[in-house]
Amino acid sequence: MQNTIFLKARYLNAELKECEEVFLKYHDHFFKEVRVLTGDGPNQERSIDSDNAGILKHQLDNSNDGEAAHDPSDDLENSFLNKKLKTLYRKVVQVCHPDKHSSYLSQSDKNNLTKIYSDCTGAVRDGNLYYFLECASKLYMEIPELSDEEISILKKNCLKIEDDIKKIKNTYPWIWGVQSDEDQRKNILNHFLASKGYQTN
Repeated sequence: MQNTIFLKARYLNAELKECEEVFLKYHDHFFKEVRVLTGDGPNQERSIDSDNAGILKHQLDNSNDGEAAHDPSDDLENSFLNKKLKTLYRKVVQVCHPDKHSSYLSQSDKNNLTKIYSDCTGAVRDGNLYYFLECASKLYMEIPELSDEEISILKKNCLKIEDDIKKIKNTYPWIWGVQSDEDQRKNILNHFLASKGYQTN
């Protein structure tokens, strides 16, 4: 059960990352078309990009802004981790913390470890068990046996990822981007503009 749920979460997370990458491309192209129709310049995008598409893009653009400069022990005090998982967390921090990097590592390796560190501490702060375990997995660390409660948390993580995917696929840029028919694309653009109070043909 543990491996099945973990692999499901990993599969869903890969799908989410792919959706995020595609969404950002659709978003840029979509609002270029919007600006053509409205006559607005690039600086006016914020005024029309106020639906969930714009909010989502802001979240995606800033999803990797986590800073490494904080005390990782602060994350443990009120965390969901049990004793075994706290031990695993400390191992991840010991390997990945920027102050612990070996001098012989390349800058690329150091950047990768710092990214894992930021992802790990962020996952613990956010109560996301899957992302935390994935960080340990990237370091080839053994995942301990999970309790029923922890498996339940993993299932909730899966539901959250599925919900994030649905939110992306329910935005105007995504619906417009996957549509191949030009008339339908025009209808989607007009529907979006009408929702923002623009007069459309």
